[in-house]
Amino acid sequence: MEQRLILLNHILNLTKEIEVQSRQQMVDIGTLVDKRQVYIDRLKKCNAMIDAVCCEFPPEQCERMKKIVAGKLPQTECTEEEKKLCELAQKENEVLQKILALDREARSRLEAECNRIQARLRELQEPLPKSNRRIY
Repeated sequence: MEQRLILLNHILNLTKEIEVQSRQQMVDIGTLVDKRQVYIDRLKKCNAMIDAVCCEFPPEQCERMKKIVAGKLPQTECTEEEKKLCELAQKENEVLQKILALDREARSRLEAECNRIQARLRELQEPLPKSNRRIY
């Protein structure tokens, strides 16, 4: 789970960079998105490994582990080791919420800019009225 938090922090940092780039006049986020995807893929592998471990236990224990990993098991029901895992999961959730908020902001800006450019292109593609045409 510590590895997941590390990966999420890498994703957060790259998302911050993407968000900053989305405010610039000239936007170039291609490599940032690719780098971020590498960390997302690694995070998916971590999640798959955790799921595989959970599946090795009886259903009741598996459900408990899933709650711990999600940070949703009440602290009062946790052992000391489980409390540490729940705290890690809660930190992961906090980082994930920051990532999602930054990503929404960047996507919104980029989408608005894309729409603006598309509208401008459509304007440029419209034929001129006959009265504005010049004959040479």
